[in-house]
Amino acid sequence: MAIDAGNLHHPVELQCCTETRDTYGAAVRAWATFAETWANIRPASGRERMLAQQVGAEISHNVEMLYRDDLTEKDRIVFRQRVFAIASIVDVEERRETLLVTCFETVGQEA
Repeated sequence: MAIDAGNLHHPVELQCCTETRDTYGAAVRAWATFAETWANIRPASGRERMLAQQVGAEISHNVEMLYRDDLTEKDRIVFRQRVFAIASIVDVEERRETLLVTCFETVGQEA
């Protein structure tokens, strides 16, 4: 089921992790925004939370957005000052129209 872009209400940043070296050669990890888009963010249902806890990660939110092929589970989503680590990405109905991204909110990490 395709979504209408006009029904997406949350401006989000899509970020990827970049690694550089400091002057001493040590790895320095930083997050860089590679896209800004609109999405719907909604808390996961109680059943989804229960199932997620059984596999070791609590899915706290589902994020729905228009299809894109540059988002991976190594990336993250930032909404305002909230950071969402990506657990899975599903191409809804395999039509390259809509993505359903299951996430868990991370606390205490730089945004």
